[in-house]
Amino acid sequence: MNPLPIYKYYHTKAYKRFIQTTTLMRKLGKQIMERRVVALSEDIARGVVDETRAVGVLEQWLIEGKLEPEDALTQACDFLSAGLDTTKNSVTFMLYELAKQPALQDQLCTEIRTALGDKVNPSWEDLQNIPLVRYCLKETLRMYPPVEMNVRDIKEDAVMNGYQVPAGTVVVTSQDLMTRNEDYFDEPDKFIPERWNKNKEDSIHPFASLPFGFGQRGCYGRRLAELEIYILLTKLIPRFTLSTDQDSIALFQSLILRPDEPVIINVKERCLEP
Repeated sequence: MNPLPIYKYYHTKAYKRFIQTTTLMRKLGKQIMERRVVALSEDIARGVVDETRAVGVLEQWLIEGKLEPEDALTQACDFLSAGLDTTKNSVTFMLYELAKQPALQDQLCTEIRTALGDKVNPSWEDLQNIPLVRYCLKETLRMYPPVEMNVRDIKEDAVMNGYQVPAGTVVVTSQDLMTRNEDYFDEPDKFIPERWNKNKEDSIHPFASLPFGFGQRGCYGRRLAELEIYILLTKLIPRFTLSTDQDSIALFQSLILRPDEPVIINVKERCLEP
């Protein structure tokens, strides 16, 4: 994205560190992948793979040689590295907003405890019974979209908002301008997870908030990121109460959105009853 890619001609310190880091990541990834393939192949040969130890499609292709190891490694590394900062920042923003609303934390705690009972780890079915967890994440991604822009290369002539846009044009949409627009969201600068309740969500334009993109170019790490955050909330909120003295936090937008200052969240053990 740099109009003058100096690193191609002069290897800067940052570029050298980048190469060292990616090289190490691929080396470790290759070791893990090779061990996984060997273990799966042995399990399949012994016939011990069943529904509880199923082999995924990509793993099966890798074992059968339908997927080149280098391609599998590239996808795995991209999958993990691309989701690291975005997921971390989304968690930070969500906990910050929850820290400002004790009553919302108590409501969330009650829902989680009711759905899980004595369970330590939630199942996928359990998560379906805790809608407020999903609402909190959707509201966080609305207010703090991980990536500011959705960029698309128009393949056919199109008319957009009365303008003729020829094929081959690169179109950029701003997430922040849409998700903070009063035409699409009431009180857009307030953290209101309940706006995503199905009974209310019908009034929200389906394309007003697209934190993961949409269609075949959408983020294919979406479900993993969502699941990680859902599980984190179900484990954190029943055990701790959060608070903060920060009325607002400065933001910095480069390729991804992140806090531009330390986010201070106070953590205290929660009583048995919220």
